[in-house]
This record gives sequence, structure tokens and C-alpha cells, in this order.
Amino acid sequence: VTQSPVGAFGGTVKMGWNFASQNGSFTATSTGSNAPGSVSGSVSLINGTASFSGTATNSSISNLTSVSVNGNFVTTATSPVGGMVGTLVGRNGANQVATGTFSATR
Repeated sequence: VTQSPVGAFGGTVKMGWNFASQNGSFTATSTGSNAPGSVSGSVSLINGTASFSGTATNSSISNLTSVSVNGNFVTTATSPVGGMVGTLVGRNGANQVATGTFSATR
């Protein structure tokens, strides 16, 4: 994750998913010393795809009012939906202030 002007930093991503309702909860936590905190919100499957999207608006990170989340479920050696990859775009009003990527397996 990169947030201007503090540079690059890491963090964690957690997602709970309900395959029956095709939606879930998403949380990203920053471990950067200049921008610690987390964002959370709901994500939903885009019909007919393996893609999900949503907006995280519950933020404890300074200068972030919303974060757009876009991702895909991906196949792993052990599961057809064993992983996910995606992007985050953080905004303060109309201004983009943070971007990042994530990937995870279960």
C-alpha cells in the first residue's frame, strides 16, 4: 500500500465471505508508522464473474474517507476459490491519496 506523501508500507487484509449470499466483509489494516489504522466495509460478487467489489468507509486511517476495493477469487492447487487478489484505492473526498494491491490464500 502506498499513501502520499509517506511512501510504501505493509499491512494485512482479512475477508469473511458468504458463498450463499455472494457477499462479505473486508478489512485492511496498515502497519505503516506514518498511517496506522484500518478500513472496513462490505464487498459483493459481480454477477456472472469471480470478481468482487465494494467500498470501505469505516476508516481509522487519517485522511481516508473511503477506499474502493476490487478483486478476484483465484484458483489454488487445493481449491477453485482458494485465493484472492485485488486493488485498493483510498480517497479523501475527490482526491486519491492511497493505492495498493493485495493477495491472499486461505
